[in-house]
Amino acid sequence: MHRPGFGGLALAVILVACGGHEPVSIPPGATEVHIELGAEHVELAPASVPAGNVYLVLDGPGQGWELVSRGSVATEERSPLDAAQVERVRAGDLQSTTIELFQVTCAPDAWTAASRWEGCGNVTRLALRPGLYLIRPPGGEPGVVVPSAVLEVEG
Repeated sequence: MHRPGFGGLALAVILVACGGHEPVSIPPGATEVHIELGAEHVELAPASVPAGNVYLVLDGPGQGWELVSRGSVATEERSPLDAAQVERVRAGDLQSTTIELFQVTCAPDAWTAASRWEGCGNVTRLALRPGLYLIRPPGGEPGVVVPSAVLEVEG
């Protein structure tokens, strides 16, 4: 059975765990993007950053997020989406995209409004090239519209 949106789809699962992994430290002056995920929204602060190493910080309350781009996860060569691809992905068409899942593994009750996911492996460092990347909650399937936010990486 052919399912629309699966052609050219690559999926990588990257678990950012509470234990057993080196925590990612954010150096002073580094570029940070804070991700807040709710049932019906995704907010990025800021939504536009310079190209290079970007530290993505999951503030919650969701336990994970997906980065949608083009490129090969195997070689860690991410390519940005263009505006038309962003709109197609937002409409549920995942064809020719790569989806990376980043997730904390602390129990859901570890999150609080005061501490958020601090200490639970909530920081991820990615090298991003200029263009558009989509950030959304995990679990979106082809043909299903999920909330998302666009991260613009400037060159």
